[in-house]
Amino acid sequence: MVRGLQVTVTISPCSWMKPTYGLQLQFQLPTDREGDGGQFVVLKKPWAECTELDFVTMVTQLRAKLEDGGLLECTTCGKLTWNHEVFPNTYRSRTNVGPGHCQ
Repeated sequence: MVRGLQVTVTISPCSWMKPTYGLQLQFQLPTDREGDGGQFVVLKKPWAECTELDFVTMVTQLRAKLEDGGLLECTTCGKLTWNHEVFPNTYRSRTNVGPGHCQ
């Protein structure tokens, strides 16, 4: 939980598609619409070499970013959503929605 939101973390199947692909984690907020994708974080280390510590470190770093300005209230509905200036790779930032919009 970050600022009262349940953040879902999954390991992307893309992590092990090729031996050289890195560990890829997908983080989603309850305000993400289905299919939006949330936020992906990729560790530039081959999947086969990754450890549980790598996973824990990635989650810890993302949590710190969320707690330090990574979430904003949506200017439309008031729900917490990704701050696209902190997380430029979220789906909504690629569709030219402003930094505090979930819709």
